[in-house]
Amino acid sequence: MEHNKSGLFPGMAINVSASMNTSKADSATKGVDIIVPAVIGLLVFLWFGGSAVLHPTNIGWIMSSAGDPVQHYVGWQSFRHTPLLQWPLGRNWNYGEDLSTSIVFTDSIPLFALIFKPFNIFLPADFQYAGIWLLVCFMLQAIFAWALVRQLLGDRIIAAIAAGIFTFTPAMLLRGLGHEALVGQWIVLAALNVYFSDRRKTLRWTLLLCIASLVHAYLLVIALAVWATDAIRLFAYRLDSRANIVKRVAINSVAVLGTMWTIGYFFPASTATVGFGEYRFDLLSPFNPEEIWSIFYSGKVHGGDYEGFAYLGAGVILLVAIDLYLMLFRKQRVAFDRKKVLPLAILAVCLVIYAASNRVGVYGHTFAYPLPRFTTKLTSTFRASGRFAWPGVYLVILGAIVYFARRVNRNVAIAVLGCALVLQAVDLSKAAGTLRERWGSQWTNPLSSPFWAAALHQYRQIHIVPPTGLSDFNQLAVLGAAKAIPINDGVIARVDDAILAKERSRAAYMIGTRSFDPATLYVFSSNFLWNAAVENAKPTDFVGEVNGYKVYAPNWHGCVSTCGLKPAVAEPYPSGKATSFGTAGDSNDVIIDGWSVMEPSGRWTDADFASLVIYVGKVTNPVRIRFDFAAFTAPSRTQQKIEVLSSGKPIVQWTAGNDEVTKEIVIDPAEIDANRGFVNVTFRLPDSISPQQAGVSSDTHQLGIFMKSMTVNY
Repeated sequence: MEHNKSGLFPGMAINVSASMNTSKADSATKGVDIIVPAVIGLLVFLWFGGSAVLHPTNIGWIMSSAGDPVQHYVGWQSFRHTPLLQWPLGRNWNYGEDLSTSIVFTDSIPLFALIFKPFNIFLPADFQYAGIWLLVCFMLQAIFAWALVRQLLGDRIIAAIAAGIFTFTPAMLLRGLGHEALVGQWIVLAALNVYFSDRRKTLRWTLLLCIASLVHAYLLVIALAVWATDAIRLFAYRLDSRANIVKRVAINSVAVLGTMWTIGYFFPASTATVGFGEYRFDLLSPFNPEEIWSIFYSGKVHGGDYEGFAYLGAGVILLVAIDLYLMLFRKQRVAFDRKKVLPLAILAVCLVIYAASNRVGVYGHTFAYPLPRFTTKLTSTFRASGRFAWPGVYLVILGAIVYFARRVNRNVAIAVLGCALVLQAVDLSKAAGTLRERWGSQWTNPLSSPFWAAALHQYRQIHIVPPTGLSDFNQLAVLGAAKAIPINDGVIARVDDAILAKERSRAAYMIGTRSFDPATLYVFSSNFLWNAAVENAKPTDFVGEVNGYKVYAPNWHGCVSTCGLKPAVAEPYPSGKATSFGTAGDSNDVIIDGWSVMEPSGRWTDADFASLVIYVGKVTNPVRIRFDFAAFTAPSRTQQKIEVLSSGKPIVQWTAGNDEVTKEIVIDPAEIDANRGFVNVTFRLPDSISPQQAGVSSDTHQLGIFMKSMTVNY
């Protein structure tokens, strides 16, 4: 029996002398180590219906999703028309304009965006590379799985079976339903390959880390974690000289930071956001197939736990069960190279702890514990913590395969692993049907009016009024991107809140002063600003609804009645209507300045003032507005003073603590008439303070009140 001293389990290699006889024989068959697993990945890809997404102009499967894939596609479509030489190279001004960041923050797979951009003039107008990327990912998943198992076991037949099992990993396949970049989990397998290798690591780590930075930030961080563990292992066990380790760390650090800077990671002013603890790894996720990922039983999705989806699949679960039987009942000892396995196991456990977050979930049940304040920067940047369970998932699969293959006869190993592969594929057959349906989706462009073709000929840009930073207008962005027309809004992973607030204020000022740019087509997301635009429109402007969008076209030269368009009329806020300020409500229709993003139950003010405007039209009775809110408090400040102004004039003053209160204001109809039907309300918040200033967290937002709802009666 041969011994693989650099392997995972030293001293227990399978007798595979036929495939590991000499280095010359390996050299002669190197092509097999790429071609065979690549074919395996291709076959799995086709089994899941991948042929439907390969045509470069087939965008039906992307646009019909109405979700993240649209964002990724629009990011690319906008980026392809930016200057070839710009700084940073990944800057994507066309998508979001002043809100924009870079191709990194639309999750558009920067690696492929950079590859295809120089050929833009030769590519079709609706070219998409997401399908090609998916095929590459399936093939690389199989190739690196094959290489990893070959490195640890040496047997090509077992490596082929393992490549199939790894390519049937549900955690990877799930991402094919809406987050193509994260299908690139072959990066995790590639990092493990380099980790277990004993030679030529510097260049391989440099190349892998730079590529990971051009795919997705989460995959980069996982690869960096494995790389750092490798460096620490070499240092702690004195497996290399300190000088060599420092040199390698320096080279890789400079290369990665340089790549990140070039592509635009550091272009936004902030990468922080909310959601840590919601998008987590549930402790039972390895055995929870949710609704579609097993034909034998089904589970449930609990909130944002889908981000930490880690179902192993029936084939892998069976293999783990067999391994446990061998360990516990057959007393088969577990021997491994501690210098390699132990650091990696510690890393996987640490990443799983982070993946579970401080709101630990067990099939929907949660228990929480506090985190130190200094962790806020990390948790707000990498909020989808559940994704960090992936290294643990792949190590479980790897360990299950390698342990079993080393404990039994080769023929038995091949037979049982083959059955596990078949079981894994059968278990995922329902999910395969879902993927085939999604990837085979058709799409009809809802922007069917001839108005749009004429508008794109007349106007140089599209503006959403006001921009939201989480736009529902990606159909317009797709339309504009095809003509290289920029849009001022979009779904961007990280948006600077200060810039967003400034742009919202600018939009309100533009409406109030009627300072429309004649070269810009305006589409409204706010009912208040829409009503103001309708009231202030010039006779030469077209203001109306087109295919469900509220459109303001300055100095419109195109069709109206012949296109079936109807001019709009202002729509007063319904008396008795209650508006939630949470994510399920439509407070964007009334807010102007000084408000933060919507949270599930409301939204904070984030300045020392906050304003809103409501259009009620012609009224004869007083307008009564009831607000339900609570104030931000801290040990040093238990009450907030709130001054309320109407049309700039003080009308009432309140005080509030952190208990929810209900307050009401009354506006005279004469004042509303003087304002052409608009109610203008401003909250002055002289006691507003940030949690950082109050010493309760590192949050720098200036918090005043947390508005939950508003009800208007007249």
